[in-house]
Amino acid sequence: MVRRRVAQRLRVNPFYSRLNKVLDEAGFDRFCEDSCGGFYHAKLGRPSLPPGLYFRIMMIGFLKGSTASAAIAWRLADSLTLRQFLSTGLDEATPDHVTISRTRRLIDGETHQLNLHLGAAATGRRTG
Repeated sequence: MVRRRVAQRLRVNPFYSRLNKVLDEAGFDRFCEDSCGGFYHAKLGRPSLPPGLYFRIMMIGFLKGSTASAAIAWRLADSLTLRQFLSTGLDEATPDHVTISRTRRLIDGETHQLNLHLGAAATGRRTG
């Protein structure tokens, strides 16, 4: 798995490493895929960001106190720790703000809340 290869090359941030473990154990990616299935066009497929990755990106924005897609995208591109959390290799591009914004508009507010509540529970934080 890409996440493990990146983790072996980088010093592991204990918070994000633990968060990934908790999310993996909770079946977060499958939960996100299942809850977002209705937002995919039957013939065109899903958006370029898999739902689990997208909601991890939204968690980063929440944890860092940023809601602007451009600010979140900048953090992703600039941080080795966040690349590791998202399983993005050093030679891979991180999602840009347009992709993040487009995906945000695609998924309704109720589904955002549902997925982010699960993520927030893993961090011990409240979403509202």
